[in-house]
Amino acid sequence: LATGLEFLLAYPYGCLEQTVSASFPLLYLADLAAATKPGSMTRDDTAQYVQAGVLRVLSMQQYNGGFAYWPQCNGTWAWGSVYATHFLVEADKAGFEVPKDTLDEALSFLEQHVEELDWRERDDENDTWHANAYNRAYACWVLATAGRRPIRSRAEPM
Repeated sequence: LATGLEFLLAYPYGCLEQTVSASFPLLYLADLAAATKPGSMTRDDTAQYVQAGVLRVLSMQQYNGGFAYWPQCNGTWAWGSVYATHFLVEADKAGFEVPKDTLDEALSFLEQHVEELDWRERDDENDTWHANAYNRAYACWVLATAGRRPIRSRAEPM
């Protein structure tokens, strides 16, 4: 466990995916440590790293609520936006400081993202269509986890 923790804390890259991937396990590390070696680590031991991860992720948030691949980049990365929002939802639930307005903007982005898939254009031979559908399914799961659901303006199935 110690070697894995050292790797997470010294992860050398800082793009959106790597920041979330390094920060996400830290949400649960104190619980895992308490179960495997009681008294070895508390939530306070990891809190500053989680909070730094939250702030780093938020530094990549775009005007539309989605997230860019790198800080100071323009453009929204759909899959990374879902993954980053998932992390922020879980960090918020775990009691870390996630500004409500920015979390709400990220969740609104996911709602819009889900709405963009036109199910009438389904193409079973198109890998891109499937990747988009899978990403939107993940977005629906994150929204449900946050207590929200996309509002469908059309009568097509989700």
